[in-house]
Formats: sequence, C-alpha cells, structure tokens
Amino acid sequence: MVNELEYLRKCIRCGKTAKTKEDLNQFAVAIKNKYSRRNICKKCYAKEANEYRLRRWENQGLCRSCGKKSDRIGKPYCSTCVDRLNKLTQLRHWTLRLQAIQKLGGKCVICGITDLRLLTINHKDGRNYRTTIDKGDAFYYRILNGKRARGDLEVRCYNHNILYEFEQGYRKVPTELQDQIYFSQLPMNAQRWITE
Repeated sequence: MVNELEYLRKCIRCGKTAKTKEDLNQFAVAIKNKYSRRNICKKCYAKEANEYRLRRWENQGLCRSCGKKSDRIGKPYCSTCVDRLNKLTQLRHWTLRLQAIQKLGGKCVICGITDLRLLTINHKDGRNYRTTIDKGDAFYYRILNGKRARGDLEVRCYNHNILYEFEQGYRKVPTELQDQIYFSQLPMNAQRWITE
C-alpha cells in the first residue's frame, strides 16, 4: 500500500496530491499492466473522458450535446439543441436584465412608466465611459453583485433614452433631413400655414 500511495499521490494533469489514504479515493483507479499506469484524479479523468467523447461524436457527425445524428452538416450541434440553447440563453438574458432594472428602481426617471418591456438602463456619463465590461450579461451580473457602481446609471424608457442621447449629441440627425424632422414637430395648424 505504501508503494501504491507513493505512486498515486500526484495527478499528472492538475498536480493535485494525495497525502492520506482517504485522499486516494479522489483518484481514478490506476491501470496496472506492463505498458502503462495512470496517475490521474477523478475530476481530470472525467474531463478527459468528456473531451474524448465530444471529439468522437464530432468526427462521426453527431451532436455534441445530445449525441444524435446532426441535421446541420458541419455544425457541432443539431437544430433541436441549438433551439434549446437559444431559448435558455434568451431566458437567462431577460431574467438578468429585469433583475438589474428592478435593482435600479424599476421605473423611468422621467415619466415613471413601469412596463419592464419598455425600460432600459441609461449611462449618465455617456458613451465615453462605456467599456467592454459594460456590455451583455456581464454588465447585468456586475450590477446585481454590487461590483458595478450604480451612481452613473439610471432607468429610462426607450423614448426618453433616445431623446437623452440626441440632447447629449451622441446621436445626430443628417443635415438633409433636419428640416423635415423639425417641420413634423410643429402643430398641424402651423404646418398648414407654412405650406400655403
């Protein structure tokens, strides 16, 4: 047993060591023959077996997720698994987004609308402050975990957010269309007076 413990005490993949006999339970069974002996922990063994399975499935044209024949030639996932993964991703994204909006107040700071479908998060400091960290689900995670300062964020409805961006100069109307846009903002009786 001492020789076996001495040999099995270090995983050849991650370097994890076994210092007692109980720690040996965390190691896969060593293959003892005259050609090879394995010295690998169960975690690394499972990871290696999973990678081998995925490579084998991919070479045979099988889906990496379910192992069935893929109907999408040259793609790692079948259409059923792609649809399932897309739904799960979309559900996770909307759940995080709604939780972050609720944590920031849950209503537009201008008009007070509370319909979560119409609300978005506005950066008060503008686009110059935005970094790659402030994009996607990582942005919502950072808000929820308290790792993102919330002083420069506010909840606005999409209409007020677009108006804010125009007022700050982040969005611009093409000069060719400015006359038409300002004309459409006039009251109807003023428009009739101008056209006559």
